[in-house]
Amino acid sequence: MKGLSWQPHRFLVFVGIVLTFLVFALASIGMYEGALAQRLRTLEDATRTIAQSTADLPQALEGTLHARHAAVVQYRGGIATILSAGTVSEDGIAHLTEGETLAATYPKLTALQLRTLPSQGVFSAGRMQGTAGDVVVFATRLATTQDILLVAYDAQPLARHVVAAAALPLALFTLLYALGTVLYFYLRHRVRRLVREQEYVALLANDMRLPVVGLSWALAFLRSGAKRKGIKREELLTTMEHATTTLDDWIRRVIDHTRETRGGRALPAMRTTLDLREVLDNTRALYALYAHARGITLAYDTMPEHIPFVGSRETVERGFVQLLSFIMQNDAITDTLTIAYRAGKHVHEFTFAGIELFASSPRGLLLAQELIASQGGAVLLHDHDTAPLITVRLPRGTK
Repeated sequence: MKGLSWQPHRFLVFVGIVLTFLVFALASIGMYEGALAQRLRTLEDATRTIAQSTADLPQALEGTLHARHAAVVQYRGGIATILSAGTVSEDGIAHLTEGETLAATYPKLTALQLRTLPSQGVFSAGRMQGTAGDVVVFATRLATTQDILLVAYDAQPLARHVVAAAALPLALFTLLYALGTVLYFYLRHRVRRLVREQEYVALLANDMRLPVVGLSWALAFLRSGAKRKGIKREELLTTMEHATTTLDDWIRRVIDHTRETRGGRALPAMRTTLDLREVLDNTRALYALYAHARGITLAYDTMPEHIPFVGSRETVERGFVQLLSFIMQNDAITDTLTIAYRAGKHVHEFTFAGIELFASSPRGLLLAQELIASQGGAVLLHDHDTAPLITVRLPRGTK
């Protein structure tokens, strides 16, 4: 449901992107219209220049950029007659040509346009494809004879100029959007990294609470001189020593992590060959004092002396710590938590039995799953004879 909830900041970002795109789109339209009008004015001026030199059309065409064809047309009694015509060959040389029909050279030009052409000014007859090629045609009346001058200009340079002008704002928007996207993902990566770092320290601080509570209970127990069945003074002192050593190691991790963060370096996650039995022993001993204080027994069943594994020791250890912390703090143990081991063909499988139903948030269980999953394993929760059973699987033969 969280993914479907309305998030104002994302909506505002979306609105901002849409408005920015509209601004650049309107700018693109304005640039298109401006570039088109400017180029049309340039072609109109070129047509006026050619109209002053119709006596020598080839020379007039050679001096005009992008001009491809010109013709002087006489329109009398509804009949259009080509008096003279000139064209520019592929080698760029202009010369006189035989008069072709208007339909072949200027197929979109109509008799109505010729008849109604005003006596002054230069007018665009549009873009058309004839024997002169893909051209834009302009028409004007000659001041001396009132004959009509038609000039065809290459349409491709005009189209490229207009498109380039119109595409500039959109290209700027694309560049701006790309830079914004890169900045967004960079900042998101930084924020998530900071959150992970803060969460790492917070989780270590939370996990330290249980051993501290156990040490406090053990000191009070020793000071009082009381006796409890199943607890020996020597074992209690050994467990306290192990708990203080582990706490010192965790505090060192927090200090090292803070220094590495200030230096801009990420936490190392070195993959080494480690002993899962040793990791589990350390985790079990860490919570032994708290378990004694609650009257809980942490027992092994079919646990070998050595369980080799290749991975990050800190990550695997944190996964087991989060799992035991979740079980302990949820009061999900009656009197004995049994940890059993089974060697599968491709996995190491640890089973945590003796757990009762729990109703609190499974955050600790999810964190353990995330940590174990990063090492290629999984944390599974399922029912066995109406009682919850937690299974931790880690791959064997990891290189």
